[in-house]
Amino acid sequence: MELKGQFMNIASFFTSFCSNIAIPQSKRTTMSNRREAIAKRLNLDFRGYSTESYCFYAGSVGRNTANKIVSDIDMIFVMPWNVYTKYNNYQSNGQSQFLQAVKNSIATTYPNTYLKGDGQVVVVNFSDGMKFEVVPAFKNDNGTYTYADSNNGGTWLKTNPKAEIKAILTAAGTLATIMPFLPETIVGSITALLAFTLSYFTFRYKDGILESKARECTQYASKVHHLRNLYSSLLADMKAETVSDSDAMLRRDQLEQVENELYSQSVPHTTQKAVEMATKALKVNQDSTTTDEEIQLILPEHLKI
Repeated sequence: MELKGQFMNIASFFTSFCSNIAIPQSKRTTMSNRREAIAKRLNLDFRGYSTESYCFYAGSVGRNTANKIVSDIDMIFVMPWNVYTKYNNYQSNGQSQFLQAVKNSIATTYPNTYLKGDGQVVVVNFSDGMKFEVVPAFKNDNGTYTYADSNNGGTWLKTNPKAEIKAILTAAGTLATIMPFLPETIVGSITALLAFTLSYFTFRYKDGILESKARECTQYASKVHHLRNLYSSLLADMKAETVSDSDAMLRRDQLEQVENELYSQSVPHTTQKAVEMATKALKVNQDSTTTDEEIQLILPEHLKI
């Protein structure tokens, strides 16, 4: 009885804590109204009729693990498969055109709201700080969803958000079965903790998005590294006086054009910590840098300057 009493005290405290951080009803109403408005517009434009169906929350809101300060709302809208066929037949990055069409559709309902396509989602930024990240997706027969990734020329990826919710419910049922002596509030508390843990790891690693971002950054860095080598080669030729002034100016102009084209592309997003680590690696540790002394050591005698 003493142990049960301790559990009850913990449960009471945790229940109070959950109530204090719960999303207020007014905010839930705003979220619901905006989700329904987006769904109605997309259904009208892509199915030909207005309905609130074919959409659901994902992320922390979908798993009921969001708290009152939540501002990013993940929403999946289920598209008809004829839309996939249309954009999959594009010769070049139909995924980007697909997301642009979804963005333009939502803009009809929210013309004064800032929208943008961001790789796999259409982001709807509201003036009160709330942000909807809409993932237009196609439901597969096995319960997974196919969605667009416009990065690196475009591709189609798969996700299974409903499996995450099912895992949480399964965990709750298992706890209730193997620990019947625990109060229901304790089972709910432990389940909430499991849900929070799952939310964290899903947010960090879900659907291979981080892998896609890493690949994107690596490819971009490779292009910049190659450009730097071309500049180094030009400077070496000028130092060795193996190139005329006019040829040097021509190569310089060509490199500037390549540089402008490279930086005019979509530069991969990164974090301040990543920037600091890269700066240290390049400027302090001089990674990927070959000094004049090192070059002299590896060159044959007849090529040394």
